[in-house]
Amino acid sequence: MDPTIAITSELYGMLQKASGLYMLNLPTGASKTYSMYQAIARYLCTDGTNRRPILFVTPQKKNLKRADQEKLYLKAFKGSHQEGEAAFAADFLFLDNKRAYLEQCLMGAGKKAKALQDALPESIQNSAAYKNLISALKACRYWERRPPLPSDTPIMRRMNAETEAQLQQALTKSERAFRQLVRRTAFQILSGVPDDKMHEYNKGRQGQFLCSHMQELAEHCPWAVELYPGTLASTKRLIFLSFDKFLSGNVSLIPGMADFMDLFDGMKPIVIIDEVDSTHKIWEQHILETALSNTNDLIRVFCTIHDHLGKKKDIPRSIRTLGKRESRRKQEYENDIDYLFDAADKIYKKYHLNLQLKYEQQENACLFGTSYYYTIGKAYSYLEYSKEHNAMLIHVEDHDAYQAYKKRYKGREDECLYPTSMIRQLRWFFQTFQTYLQKWAEDFAKDINAINTAKYLKEREEAADPRNVYHARSYTVQDAMSSILDTLGISYQDKRTQQMICEAGFRPDHAKKPADSWEAFLDAEMRLYRYFVSGYSLTEFENRDDHRERTELTYFSKPRTSEYRLLELAKETMVIGLSATARLPSLSNYYLPFLQEELGDKFYPMSDGLRCTLQEFYREMEQSYQEQHVSIQANALLLDSKKLVSQGTLSKALQKLYHEPAHAEAVAKSIWDMSFDAAQKQPHKKRGNQEIIDPSYFLDRYYEITVSVARFFQSEHSHAWLFLNYPLPDSKSSFSKSVIEKMIDAFKEEHPQRKVAFRVLRSKGDDGQSFEESLEEVKKILKEGTDLLLFSSYQSIGTGINLDYESSFYSEDFVDIYPDDLNRHNDPRHHRRDFDGFVLGEITYLLSNVADYLQAREERDFQKTEIQRHQMISDVMTLEEIDQIGYYESRKAIRAILSPAPSDVRLRTLFSSFKKCPYVAGQVQYLLTQALGRGNRSFIKNRHIQISCHARNLENLYRVKLNGWHDDDIHTPEWKSLCKLADDVNAPASQREYLKAQKRQEQQVKEQQIRSAENMCYREEIIFRAILGKAFHPDMVWTDAVREAFELLTLLVMCHPTFDSFDELLDTPGLTEEQLHRLQRYAKRGYLTFCEPVDSYHYVRLHDHRRVFPYLHGTLQQVLQKHGLDKYPRSDFHVGEVSVDQVNLDTLFDNLPGLRAYFEEHGYATTFRPARYIMTPTLFLNIYKGRLGEIVGSWILKKYGGLSLSAIHDLKHYEKFDRELPSGDFIDFKHWKFITGLYFTNRDKFYNKVYEKLESIRQMYPNKAAHAYIIRLCQTDDEDDELLTYDKEASFTYDDTHRIMTVPALLMPGGVNMKAINEICKNELLLRQERGDAE
Repeated sequence: MDPTIAITSELYGMLQKASGLYMLNLPTGASKTYSMYQAIARYLCTDGTNRRPILFVTPQKKNLKRADQEKLYLKAFKGSHQEGEAAFAADFLFLDNKRAYLEQCLMGAGKKAKALQDALPESIQNSAAYKNLISALKACRYWERRPPLPSDTPIMRRMNAETEAQLQQALTKSERAFRQLVRRTAFQILSGVPDDKMHEYNKGRQGQFLCSHMQELAEHCPWAVELYPGTLASTKRLIFLSFDKFLSGNVSLIPGMADFMDLFDGMKPIVIIDEVDSTHKIWEQHILETALSNTNDLIRVFCTIHDHLGKKKDIPRSIRTLGKRESRRKQEYENDIDYLFDAADKIYKKYHLNLQLKYEQQENACLFGTSYYYTIGKAYSYLEYSKEHNAMLIHVEDHDAYQAYKKRYKGREDECLYPTSMIRQLRWFFQTFQTYLQKWAEDFAKDINAINTAKYLKEREEAADPRNVYHARSYTVQDAMSSILDTLGISYQDKRTQQMICEAGFRPDHAKKPADSWEAFLDAEMRLYRYFVSGYSLTEFENRDDHRERTELTYFSKPRTSEYRLLELAKETMVIGLSATARLPSLSNYYLPFLQEELGDKFYPMSDGLRCTLQEFYREMEQSYQEQHVSIQANALLLDSKKLVSQGTLSKALQKLYHEPAHAEAVAKSIWDMSFDAAQKQPHKKRGNQEIIDPSYFLDRYYEITVSVARFFQSEHSHAWLFLNYPLPDSKSSFSKSVIEKMIDAFKEEHPQRKVAFRVLRSKGDDGQSFEESLEEVKKILKEGTDLLLFSSYQSIGTGINLDYESSFYSEDFVDIYPDDLNRHNDPRHHRRDFDGFVLGEITYLLSNVADYLQAREERDFQKTEIQRHQMISDVMTLEEIDQIGYYESRKAIRAILSPAPSDVRLRTLFSSFKKCPYVAGQVQYLLTQALGRGNRSFIKNRHIQISCHARNLENLYRVKLNGWHDDDIHTPEWKSLCKLADDVNAPASQREYLKAQKRQEQQVKEQQIRSAENMCYREEIIFRAILGKAFHPDMVWTDAVREAFELLTLLVMCHPTFDSFDELLDTPGLTEEQLHRLQRYAKRGYLTFCEPVDSYHYVRLHDHRRVFPYLHGTLQQVLQKHGLDKYPRSDFHVGEVSVDQVNLDTLFDNLPGLRAYFEEHGYATTFRPARYIMTPTLFLNIYKGRLGEIVGSWILKKYGGLSLSAIHDLKHYEKFDRELPSGDFIDFKHWKFITGLYFTNRDKFYNKVYEKLESIRQMYPNKAAHAYIIRLCQTDDEDDELLTYDKEASFTYDDTHRIMTVPALLMPGGVNMKAINEICKNELLLRQERGDAE
């Protein structure tokens, strides 16, 4: 049963989708790519003229099979064969990198290359640009093909890297000059413009002409499009290209055609990504390299913009008039420039940026930022003016010094300055500036294009020959941005700084929605995933001799991740990902739950029909193995090198493998010498003061290889085995090629009847041989009947590499597992063989390599160091984002990475602990799946397949399976055998061991849930601070939609303080379907889940760091110790509880008859029942308690005072108070232990704030806002010191103006506070009598 038809049909259906993401994860050999080719052919040949173009992208261009695609295209084409070939040629384009094209065309020796070289105009052949390009190409080719140098020292590696960079720069410069010459020459040939008139036609006008004469360009200047085939990309409907090419952009003779997504006149191409998971690391690398190239001095750039904005009269009128104020807010500003200058000037003056910033401590420091910033190094940082230096000094101190700083400013806390706040405000300014810059640029580009069009039409009307009048190229928004920044002091030549401004001001798409959309704001803030959307930034304090009196704040920003880039792409167009491991959870892969959450129904799963077909196919395959007597022997490499304590014991162990003792001794000596030499070069362990050289790790690897090679020779049916490790055999003692050769040669002498070859397959051979050439040599060896031991690495052989080969030898050992296939004569899988043995060495590279990072630092390779450092940070941030590690673990690791002198031991220890995370262990499943996939490319199988796998790999595979990330439904027999081996090796041997393992697993689940809850608390603390800060900010513009969204959030907590499933929320009464789904979205962001049903929990909130640590079990001291808080002063943190007791619900119901019935009538929860989900502390404190106070307080005043309170209808004053009385007075209800708020820390400030609110209302409504009542619902038994002091026995108090009345408790121990209610009623009556409306 061939599933190709079903796969093709599903893929064809996906090609019809407008946008979204579909991941097809079928095992290797299931014809994913072939089926995709079929679907493409059917798509293009069915009403093809109206079809969207397709970009077929793959990490390795060798995986692109033009011949296969063309064959299927011709088969689907409705017309003659000749017409089909012409149509395919017109539709198809293969894009290699520009250097490959230029080398092939200008330096190739074939007929086609020679013909093109002869066709080049003499003006090009004789030009300096042409000669310089040829020289640069030859230099790069020579450098890459040079033999390896005998000395591989850090100095030599650094010199080599510098030389390579210089050669690349020379090539880039010469290619750019050559391309300009080709463009100019082609333009002159087609337009007939003479040299003396060319000054009138810049590259933009030349490109615009070529764009409008594309067909003539291909006909009359074919050499030009051969050199730069990307010029024709916009005319094609199917483009094959590498993923690197997709990211770096199109290279065309026509400027402005770099972005592949914008080539097709507004039509977005479908993007198909083969081996999609492999692109994750490539994209991450590209993002980091781009970000590193844009690092800059944040303060200098800000001050430049600030100074130019302050000189509005010096800004050209064409730019100045762009900023007309259209926003409903900030109308006091004449235009946008005034508003931006004011915003910048406040920051400038607050932090005294007219002075130099100076960080004087020797130890470097930096600020790491995600949702908020914190200092790496010591825990506290602040800014303070130094009269001695006449500069602002940056201090990074311990807790005591920080507290002393705060005491110096007691009573004038607003003057305290912190680098973290400064960076946050600077980034806010750049985000605001970028928003306006984008709007200005769009308007400016529109104006310029309108001017150019009018000029073009006029010139054509006046010209004797209109054909000689050319329209100026379209003026892009990017051009406009560059021009505007140029007028603001950021030169158009300084692309690095211009790009840094855009990156510093980057806002994800969700944050670009209208500012007054509360729903958009909530969607932006209440996100399950923060890092994937917003990335992180790093601001380093850099001191150098050339700016001795000033510290440069070097700003690095990674504003987006590869997950977010893929999300942007999937929202823009349809993206289809193909890979056997596309859905496996691993750091090598995109995190699909994030993409699924963001895309919703645009994230397309595999259909049930296709899944059933594939399940049936693999069941039949397994049955066919049995019927054809194909056996799979899987065994674990369970070796104990500790027993190999000397060369003698190693020799004795090898004598069990070799027949000749002399062979065992010679191989043992080589292994021992090399292992000991490799161990000496590693950091030595210490026992007391004595250094211990431990060669066991290297002995393990050599011995495993020896055992596996022995198995190969002992099995006369084995013919092609693949050995995979992380290192490749080379001249180094850690994995010496010469030792392995000696080992194999000894076996060959003992088995003279076997003809065996040994090869190492690497990305580039020692003699400059390419991977493809090496692979062809391997297949040639097998075709000639020689058995093969092929060594490679997991990285080299991983994805998309086909090892299947043709051979007619040893036919008795091979069998066709589908002998009855009707298509067997046409299907190449029936004529090729798979490898029959796999030795899967230990996979150690589960995370970014600490050793590589430390080595790069030691060698002072800046670029490599920075890339490695940020890759490590990105791995850590991903693990925190998906709750594999806790917030505190993440910060500990990042501090270690960013330490000025990172500790080898500390980093290795931290990253080793992360390897126990299931998501990290998933890297093993990912790599093993890809490795075994190399043996599932054909239907001709060896009857005796052998798999040897390292025990640690099996342990990690078992861990992944326990985590539920394993699916046995659609897998090959080889993979199932490996999984069974993992079970057998790791499964508990007895009932007692089983119970212990089960207990460990349960404990791990509990720890994981607590970690998730801690991370959620950390995130929601930031989320709800942002939400409340926006909701109650003076500039907040409330609308009906805003109010509805906010009240929906409060309804959620009142009806569902706890719940068991999100579907349960759909039963909330009185809401529309759309509102119910919004309710679910809010709940996902604001509720915790523990490993058991809960109705309460405790938490610790650390004040200065805004961190919250929830806990269910254990003592407070244990929690403090776990998070390193046990040495903090008690005043630095607050211990709280989320529970029904904290809001006194039972007390309220017992003392207020009828209240429970009122709650039940409105669907409000009357208790916190034990359930899976429960509110986070901030949601409980700031939303639930406040809303509960409003509801109960209004009910009491209605029942006991007859006062009918109403919501505040005027949106300008909404949420200044909670309720409005009939007289126009206002009430604020509180249900907290202590009355607090966003704007005050003492009584006077609080009263002043209330008074300001009253006056703002009174200005618009003179008959309103005579009084404000601040009413707390009830007292608690454990009252803290109140911010508002009052007599607890008093029923109410007034302020000095007698306009603000404070009620300490509406429900007192003796019952309802009728004195306070009567006082309010009295005031109501007096006011109404004054206005003549008393009854």
